[in-house]
Amino acid sequence: MKVKILSWIGVLILVIPFLAYAFPWIIGASDVFIVESGSMEPRIHLGSVIFIRDVNPNFIKKGDIITYKKNDILVTHRVIEIDNEGDLKFKTKGDASEDADSGLISKEQVVGKFLFTIPLFGYIVVNLKKIGFVLIIIPAVLIIYREIMKIRGLSSRVEG
Repeated sequence: MKVKILSWIGVLILVIPFLAYAFPWIIGASDVFIVESGSMEPRIHLGSVIFIRDVNPNFIKKGDIITYKKNDILVTHRVIEIDNEGDLKFKTKGDASEDADSGLISKEQVVGKFLFTIPLFGYIVVNLKKIGFVLIIIPAVLIIYREIMKIRGLSSRVEG
């Protein structure tokens, strides 16, 4: 009985993060990203998965962690200043960085606000994508090969 309960708990521990990654809206997130730098250490670790939610930029405050687009690259950093003069703009900085990011972030660049993270889960996702590709390609090739051999076998029977 204990083994069965422990196995179900293990399955849930594995399945829930994958469901959240595949269907972020289930947990109130609008998007999911894999962290590819250590600029937000120790709060957000390299290789983690982060969940963000849509946010009205007018409700972002100092100290919030936002994801924004800069030169077609997504960046997740902490807001350290807000410039309300004219158009709303944000000054950001990575927690592990000594200096603030260059330039200001416009409200149009904001993709969302940080919701939560699953540490190091990105490594699992990336590796499973690679393994999943192999697990799909190899059986597909074997099935196609077997079907071709069946067709060739049928055609030789018809001719002979």
